[in-house]
Amino acid sequence: MKNKNANFNGLKNIQTQTLIMHKPTTQFKFVLVIACWCIAFQLHAQTIITGVVRDSSTNETLIGANVRLVSDPSVGTSTDLDGAFTLSLQASSGALKISFVGYNEQTISFNGSGTLNVLLSSEHILEEIVVVG
Repeated sequence: MKNKNANFNGLKNIQTQTLIMHKPTTQFKFVLVIACWCIAFQLHAQTIITGVVRDSSTNETLIGANVRLVSDPSVGTSTDLDGAFTLSLQASSGALKISFVGYNEQTISFNGSGTLNVLLSSEHILEEIVVVG
């Protein structure tokens, strides 16, 4: 009789532990909600704009050209050694302002993710420089 009770109590303890392990805690639910919210926030309205900035007359890439969001000038980047840029934006549409020293500034609209090929034209070409001294 003693043996049957010991087996029954052991089985009851295993069942209780199993139920406890499968019951989600409040802390687990909170972490799960926060994790889902973070993933949704990251996926919400992520627009990736890529492009290349070139000289309109020579087709050479422009290194260090500025690419800024018109609605928020603090959001932007500069072109790399290949004249390429990448911007990750929260806005799905808007306009970019592209500028480079000695070139006319250009504003280009975008609607969703995509690739832009930007050609900037020179402002003024100096024919002659006179140094007085």
